[in-house]
Amino acid sequence: TLSLLKLLYQIRNNCMTFSDLYTKSKIRMKKSFLNYLHLCLDYKFITKKPVGPNVIYSITENGTTMLDLFMKNRD
Repeated sequence: TLSLLKLLYQIRNNCMTFSDLYTKSKIRMKKSFLNYLHLCLDYKFITKKPVGPNVIYSITENGTTMLDLFMKNRD
C-alpha cells in the first residue's frame, strides 16, 4: 500500500512522464514499480496518455480519493 501511495502522491498536483514518475516515486525495483503502476491503471487511480514520444500519467478522481483516505487532515 505504501508504494501505491508513493505513486499517487507524486502525481497529485502535476502530470508526469514515466521516467519522472519512476525517479520521484523512489521505488527502486523496476518490476515492483511496473506492478504498482499497472495496479493504479487497472483500478483507474491514474490515467496515461501518449504525448509525442512520451506517455503522460495523471491522477484521477478515484486516485485522489484513495490518496486522501491515507493523508492526514492538514486543516
